[in-house]
Order: sequence, then C-alpha cells, then structure tokens
Amino acid sequence: MSIKDAFLKTNIQGIIALVIIVGGLCFLSFAKSTEAIQVSISNFIMVVLGYYFGSSRSGVEKDKTISEFLDKQN
Repeated sequence: MSIKDAFLKTNIQGIIALVIIVGGLCFLSFAKSTEAIQVSISNFIMVVLGYYFGSSRSGVEKDKTISEFLDKQN
C-alpha cells in the first residue's frame, strides 16, 4: 500500500474534528480568557461534535449503503 492509498483511506473529517476538539479544550484549560470567549469555544466544540457524530455522519452512511445496494443490482 502506497502513502497515497493510505492517505485516501484516512478519515480526514475525523482528524480535523479531533484537532479542533483537542485544541479547543487545551485553549479552555490553559489560556486566560473572558467568559464570552470560553462560551464561544465551547459552542464551537459542540457544533463540531454535532456535525461529526450527528446527521451528516448518518447521511454519509446512508449514501454508502445506497451505493453498495445499487452496485449489487448491476
């Protein structure tokens, strides 16, 4: 398996979500910031979690299932 194949099989969404969540938590833990900034970062982390584990994730799974079903019919 080449590096290109390994990169294409990597779930980029998961990596980006992980970076955003870890970065946000580190910022909340170590940076001195106002309450408004803390709430904004917390909300941003929740949006990322909701997007990654929410309806968009199930939509991708649905599309994959439909594609596999259509491939089997042909």
